[in-house]
Amino acid sequence: CLDGDYEWWLNIDADNIPTANLLDMIKHNKDICASPYPIFQNIGKGKPITWGIKNDGPLTQRGLQKVQAIASGAMLIRANVLRRMTKPIFRREYDRDGIVTTGVDYLFSFEAQKQGFEVWVDWSRRTLHWNEVELLETHIGYSRKE
Repeated sequence: CLDGDYEWWLNIDADNIPTANLLDMIKHNKDICASPYPIFQNIGKGKPITWGIKNDGPLTQRGLQKVQAIASGAMLIRANVLRRMTKPIFRREYDRDGIVTTGVDYLFSFEAQKQGFEVWVDWSRRTLHWNEVELLETHIGYSRKE
């Protein structure tokens, strides 16, 4: 994508299954547009299943919505965005103890915005996300420490 005469890069992770043709997002003419999908986040507060989206405001869960960051498992990116990004394009951010503070997809979204690009989510193109979890871990209030 970076070296060829390509206009778009469509990323679909192996555990994501689109429910619609993600190439149809090209019609939105957005530099970065993603399909929303649920993620498992057992962080001890709220629901453990949430959307892979960061946003200060509410999520509309309909139509096209500008957001701060989105998980990249089902994402369409205009090639010129990738060509302008600092390499490595997808990387993690760590604290001084070596703990990941920002994952590759959210960091990509933040860095792209610094370059003047917007991040959008198309709620009409939701994607399935397959995952294996131990179900007690998803129960609110459960802790193996108890």
